[in-house]
Amino acid sequence: ILVEAELREGPLLRRSRNSHASPDLEGGHVLSTLWWAAALVQSGRAEEARDVLDELARLSAPLGFLGEGLDPSSGAPAGNFPSTCAHAFAIPTLQAASRALERARRARRAA
Repeated sequence: ILVEAELREGPLLRRSRNSHASPDLEGGHVLSTLWWAAALVQSGRAEEARDVLDELARLSAPLGFLGEGLDPSSGAPAGNFPSTCAHAFAIPTLQAASRALERARRARRAA
């Protein structure tokens, strides 16, 4: 996926290559990272998506809240916190990844 090479910063994706676009979100953008994870699932890379989602969970606040952005090194939230959009998109992304991983497990057992 091309965005990985262009926008990846550690385990997260930046919102854009232009750091001046949103100075308060210099690090990873949560919604972009979730879109990336969803694209990984849809392209048959569910295990990589799981790794991205696990990293987002690790970087979330102590109660599991996600902000609009996250500092990849410290996990400190940036921008709107908590972000309703991030949580709303996280749910179907997690469900899709879980279903894809379960299908892969069943296929391995059947083989």
